[in-house]
Amino acid sequence: MFKDLKLRVFSGLALFTSFIVIVFIYPILLKPIVFMLAFIMLRELYLLNGKIKTGDFVFIIVGIANTFPLIFSQSNLMLAFSLAFSLALLTIFLSKSIFVGLGQLYIVSSHILLLDLIVSDPPVGGLLFFVFFVVCVALSDIGGYFGGQIIGGKKVFERISPNKTWAGVFVGWLLVCIFYYFLFFIGVFGSYFYFFLFLGIALSSQIGDFIESYTKRYFGVKDSGQIIPGHGGALDRFDGMIFSIYFVKLFDLLF
Repeated sequence: MFKDLKLRVFSGLALFTSFIVIVFIYPILLKPIVFMLAFIMLRELYLLNGKIKTGDFVFIIVGIANTFPLIFSQSNLMLAFSLAFSLALLTIFLSKSIFVGLGQLYIVSSHILLLDLIVSDPPVGGLLFFVFFVVCVALSDIGGYFGGQIIGGKKVFERISPNKTWAGVFVGWLLVCIFYYFLFFIGVFGSYFYFFLFLGIALSSQIGDFIESYTKRYFGVKDSGQIIPGHGGALDRFDGMIFSIYFVKLFDLLF
């Protein structure tokens, strides 16, 4: 039932422990790590497409160039998005693939918003909320995995993601709701209004998971990479975070 469970748990705990240490002890490393994560995700996207091979020096140049907009993510969002859009158009022209260009824009823009979230004002922003956001995404994913494995039941979109069940979806929502009420109880949030933000993070994280699953089906692969033992590639592990950051920033903009 739980294939590679020990490996998944060990690598997941190692990732989360490293994240907490970096956030609270070495926060200066956050921005370089987000840059590196974007670079790795772009690498996986290009390799999925087959336009660039693993050992190509060109890839390094292309990958670095396409993470360049992140430099301006915490100072000039408009410039960052303008550069990201322009580079995506260039990628479409060079690769002859709209899918890859839009995928690049999707990845880079999400990392721009992640870096902006870190320096935004609370309550929907700041370093502490960034931690809450990552925990919500992780809980949604954990609930989806264990809920699906233990309870099973009807699949959500079997043709796109054969392992995702409705039971897993609801368990993911439940864990995130419990986490929110814990934060509410200790006084982090003074309004039930933010309950909908947390629930939205859970839902949008699961949508991001389906988007990545569809991308893998589109290219005919099981995993986007093998960089994280038991989980696959960076896109496999952080797919929910990529999409849900768009929801968070939209929520903050509207409310």
